Amino acid sequence: MLATTEFLKFTIALGAGALVFGGGLVGDKLTLPLRGGWLLIGSWALLGLSVATGVLAYARIPIMLAESNYDLEDKFFTWPGRAHQLLFGLGMIFLGLALALALFGRIGAPDKDDDKEKKKEQAAARVLGPPLLVGRVGPFASGKVVELEAAPAGERWLRVDDVTAELRARARDAELGYLILVGSADKIELLPALRQQYGSNASLARLRAETVRRAVEAAVGRAVSTVTLATGPEVQGVGLASTTTRADRSVAVYAAWWANMEPAAQR
Repeated sequence: MLATTEFLKFTIALGAGALVFGGGLVGDKLTLPLRGGWLLIGSWALLGLSVATGVLAYARIPIMLAESNYDLEDKFFTWPGRAHQLLFGLGMIFLGLALALALFGRIGAPDKDDDKEKKKEQAAARVLGPPLLVGRVGPFASGKVVELEAAPAGERWLRVDDVTAELRARARDAELGYLILVGSADKIELLPALRQQYGSNASLARLRAETVRRAVEAAVGRAVSTVTLATGPEVQGVGLASTTTRADRSVAVYAAWWANMEPAAQR
């Protein structure tokens, strides 16, 4: 009777420990396939029943001792004890199979820490290049934020279509990072009506840059990270004609692209 009691205590404790261990398999340490998941659930059920029947058999022992009944074939002790042993054995088999499937599934699978390191390396290898001057959009008509004058012969001016075409051409090799648009206006004071509309030459210059930004985003079909700036006139003097100051009625377009750096191991 004493040996049977100790054996029951051992198997009940072992069954409870196996339940706790099986619960620990549910997490991010092991990935269970579908069959492994069902086996694990089955092992929980079997081990739970095993612990319950073991407790029933163990609870019968004090009653048998009080009645001076040392018959190990007592039906209230034998049947729960046999069920406990059978369920315990099946539960451990199911748990072992679930663990084996999980381990086999992990063999050859990439380690999560390795994936994180690779992602960091890829991110580090992708760098943003310096902003490069694409060109100047203009010349804008005096006091206008959309209308452009005809480009004089011999001078290199861009239209918005030229800018978007250049960006699309570069997009085949690299992804656009951001734009810097620097709008400018000449030194000629705004007429009262235009002053009421724009406020100042600085506001007019910024609105010209915003016009280019909206046109570029509409052409590429997405929002583009853009820094919009305004600058003062470069052409100074007294009695300047509109044709002389047209260089200040423009938007300078700078663009920066992402570049993939060659890994050091491959150099």
